[in-house]
Amino acid sequence: MKDDEPLLFHTGLRGMHAEIREAVSKLIDISDLRHIGFSHFESDECGSLNEWLAAAPHADVVCSQLAARVNVNDFIGCESRTLADGGTFETGKYCFRYCQTPHLPHGWDAGVLFEETQKTLFCSDLFHQC
Repeated sequence: MKDDEPLLFHTGLRGMHAEIREAVSKLIDISDLRHIGFSHFESDECGSLNEWLAAAPHADVVCSQLAARVNVNDFIGCESRTLADGGTFETGKYCFRYCQTPHLPHGWDAGVLFEETQKTLFCSDLFHQC
């Protein structure tokens, strides 16, 4: 989300990184990216996470405590910024609240970000059905 500390929610697949990066670069300078988040650890949500971290070295990775312990920290090779259920962070004019949603729609580390200022829900696989 474009702000004082821009947030990218979902990186997309690694194979789509160049295309997504080009689109994002039309909105912001990639090096200004400060937060990268996703709903759960899966390749379509964060497959190109390391490519984004290389392009935006000042960005942190925002995820659930479970995702950090089980997948994310090992995947990125450093500590992520974890949020407990109900935890918040600000990007300038926006405030995001993390809400755990284990197994909804699927992954046990699943959660959503709710932007409280504009009342916008950041989620994925919203209409996913097994």
